[in-house]
Amino acid sequence: IFGAGTLNSAMVNFLDVPTFSTTEVEEKRVAGFVRGTVFELPAGPLSTVFGFEWRESAADFRVDNEQRTGNIFGFNAIQNQKGSVDVKELYTEVAVPLLADLPFVHYLGLEGGYRYSDYSTIGGTDTYKVGLEYEPTDWLKIRTVFNSAVRAPSVFELFQNGDQGFENYVDPCDSGQTPTAQQLAICQAQAPNADFNGFTQLNTQTEAFAFGNPNLAPESAETFTVGVVFQPATFPIGQFRASLDYYDIEITDVISSFGSQYWINQCYDAPSNADACARITRTADGQVDFVNTSVDNAGYQKTKGYDLQIDWSIPLEDYTPLPGRLRINELFTYVDSLEIDGDEYAGTGFAGIGGVVFDIKSVLSVAYDISDWTFFTRWTYIGETDDIGFGPNFIDGSPEYLDASSYVDMTARWDVTDMLQVTANIGNVFDELPPVTASGS
Repeated sequence: IFGAGTLNSAMVNFLDVPTFSTTEVEEKRVAGFVRGTVFELPAGPLSTVFGFEWRESAADFRVDNEQRTGNIFGFNAIQNQKGSVDVKELYTEVAVPLLADLPFVHYLGLEGGYRYSDYSTIGGTDTYKVGLEYEPTDWLKIRTVFNSAVRAPSVFELFQNGDQGFENYVDPCDSGQTPTAQQLAICQAQAPNADFNGFTQLNTQTEAFAFGNPNLAPESAETFTVGVVFQPATFPIGQFRASLDYYDIEITDVISSFGSQYWINQCYDAPSNADACARITRTADGQVDFVNTSVDNAGYQKTKGYDLQIDWSIPLEDYTPLPGRLRINELFTYVDSLEIDGDEYAGTGFAGIGGVVFDIKSVLSVAYDISDWTFFTRWTYIGETDDIGFGPNFIDGSPEYLDASSYVDMTARWDVTDMLQVTANIGNVFDELPPVTASGS
């Protein structure tokens, strides 16, 4: 409009809009518990704990008028948000030794727990856990736990106040989409005075308003884990510990934020669609005016996998002429499956699920301690992933892969005194660039 290089400071100051936002978060907590031994069993003491807790979480987010009205170029309107949640809880846990100091049974014990929570928003919830621990010897442990858990909606998920956005969408009422008679009936019900015979969608974007949902239910999860721990009292070199765990987790009623297209599809394609259709507002001539994209309990997730952890500590002076101590730690994760709303994502990279889901990830850490110094190196390895956002790009339909990546970080720390440390760090020593997905993530 003005031409390159023609803006002066007065023009810039006229266009410049100072903005501000303020966030206040307040947490209150009162808790107490008693614990002790109820009585002695042949295998050991039966111990328990009883407790209570009260918590209140409050948040107040405020923005100026320029942000509320969307009067800033390149930014959508956002609104003030305020709300609070309080919860009262009672809980108990118990540990029951069943057998001990027998042939092939160094220890066998049962543990359990129960918690009742009364939320000001969602009402009462129950959670519990049951676990079993078996030690055939003093250096080998087998453990398993089943847990039923919940997650209550946050203050933001409950009270978000209609932040503005503009999202791409395809209108099923458009004649080019060949709507069915049932879909056309829904179109007509949403805009009774519009003519949907040969109807054309005029805009590829629609306005969307992200609201919280005070009617949310809690997320529910069932988790099952089983694992083995190897920790000998003596080891040929140093001290050694290794654990391998399998996990199986299912979450239902996931609190999810879906875009406009999801709710449009639910309205016109799902057998039960009253809630989804109520979110869509059309103009008198039938165009989609805006969509309410408030969060809902509309998803589920399942995941299975394995976690391996190894810890090895070696006092070098006991085995070599070198002074100091060498510490080695390995964390290895294998995600066998990650299912979100019926689709499998393990080993994939896709911005729509928040980034990359690694099926293989390894973090190897090696530390050398000598006197007041510690030298630390960490190697992170991430296996190759399938970029599902790119889609099949070969003739045979095979996917585009993101190469495996390795990153090395190094740290040196000097403990000058008990209260003063000096640390130097080099991140990504070899300047490894991360792979980039088709979506740019």
